[in-house]
Amino acid sequence: MTASFRVSSVKNPSLFGAFFLSVWLWGSWGYSQGTEVQLEIASNPSINFTADRSSFALNFPNFTQGSVTNLVEVNYSVTANNVIRTKDVVLAKLDEAFPNIALEAQFDSYNKLGGDAHLVPTHNGFVALTTQDVGLADKVKDEGNGTMLDGTFVIRYQAEALEDQPAGQHIRTLTVVFADT
Repeated sequence: MTASFRVSSVKNPSLFGAFFLSVWLWGSWGYSQGTEVQLEIASNPSINFTADRSSFALNFPNFTQGSVTNLVEVNYSVTANNVIRTKDVVLAKLDEAFPNIALEAQFDSYNKLGGDAHLVPTHNGFVALTTQDVGLADKVKDEGNGTMLDGTFVIRYQAEALEDQPAGQHIRTLTVVFADT
């Protein structure tokens, strides 16, 4: 009986050892059991409401009852992500009434820049402002949740003389508020 042996030489024993070791380890590796971690990502409610001016003047052309002042337009910008309220989202009021003068406001055009809702006038035409909140704009849902607004709008202001006006100047504070809830 004749036995034959074949002897082969490995030219790079470290390469062979690395190959053998990686094949052996690859077969023994596996995934361990996972651990669940609860992850929360939050976006806080945010409102950014600005106007392009902090004051303006209205002047009567004459002093007689029924006279109407010049018209002033104020540009507003709003970016909000949690607007739940739908009625009277934009409100205005005076700190003190004018004597025999009606300050009037009209919500004009809304320019939607983004979001999933837009604003529309609460009233047609001008409405008299008082020392109580007067609604000027309502929110309308366009899509999705309808809670995000990103746009600009104009409110027009004028005053009407309810009686003949004596000479003088009246200064009052007008507050315009964006209400999200």
